[in-house]
Amino acid sequence: MKYCFSFLLSLLLVLLSIGYTSAAEPEVISFESGALEDQELPSSFDLRNVDTDGDGVGDRCYVTPVRSQRPLGDCWAFAVTAAAETSILGSVLEDDPEAYKSLDLSEKQLAYFANTALNDPSHPQNGEGRYVVEINDAHDIYDEGDTTLPASVYAMGVGPVSESRDPGYEYRGKNGTIASETALDGTLYDFSYSVDDDWTIDESLRFRSDFLLTSAYELPCPNDSPSHEQEDPEYVYNEAGTIAIKEQLLQKHAVAIGFHSDSSKPWETGEKGEYINVETWAHYTWQRGFVTAGNHAVTIIGWDDDYPVSNFLEEHQPPANGAWLIKNSWGSGENEFPNRATGLWGLPVDPDDPSKGGSGYFWISYYDQSISLPTVYLFDYSLLGADADLDIASVVRNQHDFVPITVVSSIPCDSKAKAANVFMAEEAQNLTALSFHTEGMDIKVTWQVYLLNEEFQSPEDGELVAEGEGTYATSGIYMEKLSKQIAIEKGQMFSVVMTHQMADGTFVFPISVSGGKDSPNIKNEVLFKYAKAVVGEGESYICRDGSWVDLSAENAVALIAGDPALVEDFKKNDNQMDNFSIKVYGIVQ
Repeated sequence: MKYCFSFLLSLLLVLLSIGYTSAAEPEVISFESGALEDQELPSSFDLRNVDTDGDGVGDRCYVTPVRSQRPLGDCWAFAVTAAAETSILGSVLEDDPEAYKSLDLSEKQLAYFANTALNDPSHPQNGEGRYVVEINDAHDIYDEGDTTLPASVYAMGVGPVSESRDPGYEYRGKNGTIASETALDGTLYDFSYSVDDDWTIDESLRFRSDFLLTSAYELPCPNDSPSHEQEDPEYVYNEAGTIAIKEQLLQKHAVAIGFHSDSSKPWETGEKGEYINVETWAHYTWQRGFVTAGNHAVTIIGWDDDYPVSNFLEEHQPPANGAWLIKNSWGSGENEFPNRATGLWGLPVDPDDPSKGGSGYFWISYYDQSISLPTVYLFDYSLLGADADLDIASVVRNQHDFVPITVVSSIPCDSKAKAANVFMAEEAQNLTALSFHTEGMDIKVTWQVYLLNEEFQSPEDGELVAEGEGTYATSGIYMEKLSKQIAIEKGQMFSVVMTHQMADGTFVFPISVSGGKDSPNIKNEVLFKYAKAVVGEGESYICRDGSWVDLSAENAVALIAGDPALVEDFKKNDNQMDNFSIKVYGIVQ
């Protein structure tokens, strides 16, 4: 089976060199504390047992049961969904202390539609999306791994949705065929749903969601080591990353991460791992380089500053105490079919009774040298000017981009640069919020909303009805409430004009770029999925040196890049540039 988690960008860099370093006393990067700087961080924390009434005793759980991803290689979707469920329990469902028992969002919807293109001939962006190079069976779509970033499909209205909404969202093939395994005593037992089934999902189930994504952003990473292209990269520990993750957990936001998992796969329980101690379930990746490129995704749900180094493998121990409590997706002895799998993996359900099996949780050292892309996902309705009783079906997403975000490039400009999307209201609505993607640290974003004139000549040719600005510390998707609700009729043309500016004042174009079918990485079988972007006339515009140009025009790439060499490189690599990821949200009138 293919690795269930492949860093698409990192993989290109990893192949350039192989090297690693053994664990050494880490260099520490100076840091500034973040959102909770006035709050003392506890030495340990567990989102399964949170003290909400201040009596010193845990009384609330914000973590859903451990799931099993078997029989497919889509751990990234399970890590993202687990983080999303915790965030929803701590925000939208915060008034229901029992919700953690029943909330079950569809990993299948996320994994399938992130890797399949739009299939709707009536849609102007029909055919846009990602494609797996070779599909022999539907499950190949799931086995082609990913990072945590393509959860940007949530912003498109592709989930998150409860599995109970439709049988198509349930994590099984259409026929419900069950696979059996042989237990240690020689008897057969139901292990998982069978991979030899029809795992396709009907296109009509793509654009459904029960909760509204308001932001998804990367955090500083505790592993701040140089990238893998260096022959012998030095390990650098970034305490700011550790602080940032802890602060998010305290705000009831679980954190999805990637890391390098060793030979202790779910079907190899009990074998000694290269990086995990299967007696204590303590993991520490002590190498860097190609051999430890990310291949698995999991979810951080707690921490312990005093977790001892002695619990890790004796021959390779981290430089200091401290570890993250991790929720995996390989089943649990606390569950029944289909989320049990072997039921043996992870920290014991009951240390005094081994027969109860493993819980599906384990520990990863703060100093793990493979941790990457710590990401959080936030959900709410307040930015739409509505409460949690809002019918999500009444939310209108005005959007043009349908390629899941894998890589966003910030192209610097030597003059003021603007990006814009133009929309036509397909139904009468009240515009309430907008969202966009940023790339980089401390990016200042300004935006204006225009109701366009009937014969408009540019995205600014109309009435300015809303504007605002903000500065965003890390790369991610952000939603902002408009200064006032804007009532528009069906057929009205309107636009959002944005500028992105770095801390030093340089303007940038944030463009989503993916490799196409004819890219060298596809031809050389480095990557196994590609993108197709459909950029229609009159949808997205760029402005440089005061002139607006349609993004679909032939000279649009040249205008963005400002360098003929970059244009040639863009074409040589068959890079697919999607519409700007600017969306406007409305509520049906």
